[in-house]
Amino acid sequence: MIIWIFAMVFVVFLLAVFSLIFLPIAFSVHSLVTLATVPVQLVKLLASKRVRQNHAIEHATINVIQQKLGQLPLTGFASQNGFTIYGTSDSTVVRKTAQEALSRLRTGETQLAIHPNCGTSMGIVNLIAVVSLLSLLFYSGNLSVVYVLAAILAAIFLGPILGQPLQRFITTSTDLDRVEISGILSPPSRSTDRSSLPSEAVIVETEQR
Repeated sequence: MIIWIFAMVFVVFLLAVFSLIFLPIAFSVHSLVTLATVPVQLVKLLASKRVRQNHAIEHATINVIQQKLGQLPLTGFASQNGFTIYGTSDSTVVRKTAQEALSRLRTGETQLAIHPNCGTSMGIVNLIAVVSLLSLLFYSGNLSVVYVLAAILAAIFLGPILGQPLQRFITTSTDLDRVEISGILSPPSRSTDRSSLPSEAVIVETEQR
């Protein structure tokens, strides 16, 4: 019994040391990465209406697939020439749902352009945490676990509130009257610059009429 108590105390001590030393350092590194990447991604979206349009169709396609087939673990990535759906290799399903999604967006179902698991929203959550942490550092002059936890809580609270309006008004565009689905491709392997994503993917190409 005494050995077990000492073991538990030792584990608690190690967790405390980890929290006090490594958590602030790890969060600081993550903050630097977020500051370097998220604003660039947002600028790219803001600078290109085509990307925002494809972002909207991408979200709508995933939403329609999940409405029909359940909450499949799908993700997407929009670009200037279309978008990619990761997590499935069924090009027939993606083709049909992309066409349906585009049609439904055109007829007023603009809520399909919003997805709760959007990477943009997650990036904004991270950015909120970073800004919160930097603000606390500016006023206090030191880094602590309390400030890291406060920043994370701020992100959790504000992220869902700001994420969806930002998707609706800034990072997607449902002005799709001249947009058409022009092709479907199944890549042989995943893109090397997005290697953390599932290997199964379908590329949807779009064009302006």
